[in-house]
Amino acid sequence: MSQDRWSEVDRYISDVVVPSDLALDATLEASTAAGLPAINVAPNQGKLLALLVQMCSARTVLEIGTLGGYSAIWMAGVLPADGRLVTLEADPTYAEVARDNVARAGLGDVVDVRVGPALATLPQLVAEGAGPFDVVFIDADKAANADYFSWALRLTRRGSVIVVDNVVRGGAVVDAASPDPGVQGTRRLYELLGREPRVRATVIQTVGSKGYDGFALAEKDLELRGPGELLGTRQTGIVGFRVADLARDADLLPQVQELGDRLLQQSPDIAERIVSRWVGAALRYASA
Repeated sequence: MSQDRWSEVDRYISDVVVPSDLALDATLEASTAAGLPAINVAPNQGKLLALLVQMCSARTVLEIGTLGGYSAIWMAGVLPADGRLVTLEADPTYAEVARDNVARAGLGDVVDVRVGPALATLPQLVAEGAGPFDVVFIDADKAANADYFSWALRLTRRGSVIVVDNVVRGGAVVDAASPDPGVQGTRRLYELLGREPRVRATVIQTVGSKGYDGFALAEKDLELRGPGELLGTRQTGIVGFRVADLARDADLLPQVQELGDRLLQQSPDIAERIVSRWVGAALRYASA
């Protein structure tokens, strides 16, 4: 199989399954005319994002990495009347192009384009009390993928969905010695997904008009608010743990162990499953 065939299949899929949209087509044309790089999602990938927003019954969406607004328009276009989408763009020129494209699509009142480095803008959103966001789409500089994901967790709720694009890097993600900051940043994201007790996640490889890459898909399944709080988990429907923010704070480990003992006393029939799944994950996270 070759890039030509992958692109041909993507065109066929888009022609048959993803109807042409004047606003989206105009967005691509305007972005090209403005000299923006052609790194937007493909039409069938944009439709996937729109479907995820609809399937989650999302009312609020956060996008990290606006470019020309193409993916933002896909997602904002399926939000309900009271929905809103906040999108973060570091480059003022890109942001201006995106604003024009969003306005042309009739979504100027739905989409809020924020300008500035995302790692500076995200703390501002937290300070404003923005969110929780139902869906987060991360498609920005790959070196900061893990940092973006960590901020996304702070700005979401249980049941929120987080999508991270371009996480296979043409297969380079398996190279631990890669000098590419994007590869190393993506590997840090993988490690975070593997140890983070608050999410369920997977990564899918893809091929298409954008080449060989992939995306990560995660659902926030547990909120960490304080030690000792018990709740029913969405995944199991039975008692689970709400543990303190344990990241690299070894002083909290005895508290977690105490919570495990308490659960053993309260619900011995299910304690082994819960302790091994949630407390074990939290202990590994704290010890990392």
